[in-house]
Formats: sequence, C-alpha cells, structure tokens
Amino acid sequence: MGSKPKYKEIFNLVDFLQLTPSEVKIYKRLFSKPMTINDLKKLRISERMIRNDIKMMLKKGFVQRSSVIKNSRLQYVYIAALPLITLKLIRDVAVNADKLMTSYTDKMLKEAKKHISKIK
Repeated sequence: MGSKPKYKEIFNLVDFLQLTPSEVKIYKRLFSKPMTINDLKKLRISERMIRNDIKMMLKKGFVQRSSVIKNSRLQYVYIAALPLITLKLIRDVAVNADKLMTSYTDKMLKEAKKHISKIK
C-alpha cells in the first residue's frame, strides 16, 4: 500500500503567503482537478471574486491556464501549479525575505553604532 504525499503543508505555506481565504479555497480545489470559472462557482464565491483571485494567482504563479475548445467555443481551464513549482515560489519569497532581513539588520546595526558613537 503506497502512501499519498501530504499536501497539507503546502496549503499551509500558500496560506502563509497572504493569499486571501477565497484564493486558498480556489487553489485547493484546482489542486484536485483542472476547472473552469463556471466549475469554480460551486465554491459559493462570486464570479467577479473568482476571476480576480485567478488573475492574482496567475500573476503570482500559483495557477496555470490552458485553453480548450469545447462545443466550438474557447474555454480556459485552470489548474494549480505543481507542488515543486509552488515550493519554489515559496522558497523564493523566503530567500527575498531573508535578504531583506539581513539588509535591514545591517542598516539597524550601522544606525545603532552611529548613535553610540555620538553618545561617547
């Protein structure tokens, strides 16, 4: 019996990246299977919010879009990015946060030394 990978940690990390609750809900649903906007309406989220959330997640790289022709009409199908891609996005955010923290710490140390030298 094979064990399923646990994606709960990824969902928690995605939530940590300050995605809105509706974006997290959409991401979880898209993680299970590709869906259209109409399919996502079943989440009881307004179509405008779904479209806006999808747009933001596409921009951030958490969702991918592909076009499909169905009944002679063009439809877009959305799917959550692969777990490795999501983890890479999270890692990049963490690396940037670490760099920012390091530069901020260096700046604060310089300021503190400057103030200490003025006091002496």
